Amino acid sequence: MKRKTIILGLFLFLGLVAVGAWLLAFPTILPRLWSNKLIFSAGRLSEYSTPDVYDHFRFDQKVNIVHLPEGHLVAMSAACPHLGCIIDWLPEYQEFRDPCQGCRFRMNGIPFRGPAHIPLPRHKIAFENGEILVDKSVEFHQKRGEWGLPGSFLDVSAL
Repeated sequence: MKRKTIILGLFLFLGLVAVGAWLLAFPTILPRLWSNKLIFSAGRLSEYSTPDVYDHFRFDQKVNIVHLPEGHLVAMSAACPHLGCIIDWLPEYQEFRDPCQGCRFRMNGIPFRGPAHIPLPRHKIAFENGEILVDKSVEFHQKRGEWGLPGSFLDVSAL
């Protein structure tokens, strides 16, 4: 009888410790699960006035906002299509580099070195109420000829 009581008490104690740990972790884990929204505001158009790569959302949304030299603003995936590593923009070389496999991409997302042979996908981008909105649930792929479709870019000169 005493042995069963000790084992039951031990399981009860471990259960309470597990519930307590979950309750302590809940406020820090839950916001992280919901912070990666599919549609997010990328700010105002004035923040992207010159052709460049703006990587403010690289880690939390896995998106780079790129103002291409031809005047298009695109929301490009920041994850390499080869293994999914977050790519780095190297302004001195004007290229993206994958730190995991060494894949290299031009500013427009076209690969030119490494094992990745698929261009970086673009996400839907829109201009509403003075804000740039990115919808990550919609992807545009260059190999399917989708980079010219409405929503795959914003023509900055027309805004």
